[in-house]
Amino acid sequence: MTPKALLLPADAAAQLPAAQPLGPATISGTNITVDQMLANPTIIPAIIRQLVANRRGYFLDRMFTTSGQTVSGGAVIGTPTKPSEEELFLQSGRGVAPRAPGAEAPRVAGARPEPKIFPVESWSGSIEITDEAKRRNDTSAVNRLLVQVANSFTNTLQKRALEVLDTYITETSREKANKTNWATAAETEEAKVKASEAPAVDFAYAQQILDEDEAGEELRYVIMNPAEAFRLASIYGPEWRTMVDSWGLIPIVSPRVEAGKVYFLGEGGVGELLYEQGLNQETERVAKRKATEIIFEVNPVFVPVDAYKVVKLKEVNS
Repeated sequence: MTPKALLLPADAAAQLPAAQPLGPATISGTNITVDQMLANPTIIPAIIRQLVANRRGYFLDRMFTTSGQTVSGGAVIGTPTKPSEEELFLQSGRGVAPRAPGAEAPRVAGARPEPKIFPVESWSGSIEITDEAKRRNDTSAVNRLLVQVANSFTNTLQKRALEVLDTYITETSREKANKTNWATAAETEEAKVKASEAPAVDFAYAQQILDEDEAGEELRYVIMNPAEAFRLASIYGPEWRTMVDSWGLIPIVSPRVEAGKVYFLGEGGVGELLYEQGLNQETERVAKRKATEIIFEVNPVFVPVDAYKVVKLKEVNS
């Protein structure tokens, strides 16, 4: 009796390795598929740089200083300043005054800024490492993922710091209209750019604002988008950094800054970045998936209190 033919699905040949010539590894999307028995390709892992170590374009510690002080109670109480004479000097009519012989010294009084509560924030994420990855010692993939986690936390905190800074700038009216149009100056023939229309005027204007505050602050950093750095280079050539340095400023160029906006900061930034808990990790065994979960979390609190140290120009390209 002749045995019946074994019936297979139409695509079965594609599923059976021996049913077709064996070939090298193939790539489908981001996955590498390999006939594990006969193919053993050389894998060169992608290099992912840890951005916080590279530092280029990252300026979190310029906006907020980190003293290392630990936060307790879930919040910080700070007293934000709003640049005005009332913040720096005694109240009008309640200041120092001449005293006649034998008379009492006049009673002085100063403004009492309203304190504010800054809550602790929580930022977290988790990754999963399978038992297979551990058994096969897939260190390159795991290390790449860990570096991406570190980069993402760094990036998230920097973006959050910018949000906090912008809110504080709005509250304290430290956003000012620029004096010149950087885009127009960059498109004008160098010999025809008037000194009064060159971006250096805005650098002088930013320092003028601090001088008028009478708080004795000086600018230290200018933070801008790469588009603004390109325009400065188009106007001043390779010496654009020399122009910036002539104002005692260190340029920081980052795509995280919105194009057209330029921040001028004093030494130490506008406040402090404190932590209830720094970046930490916990591991948890997930038996049903044969994997280990790693949970990351950081608990920062941003405390902006010194508006005297920041000036933001609204739109330098219009």
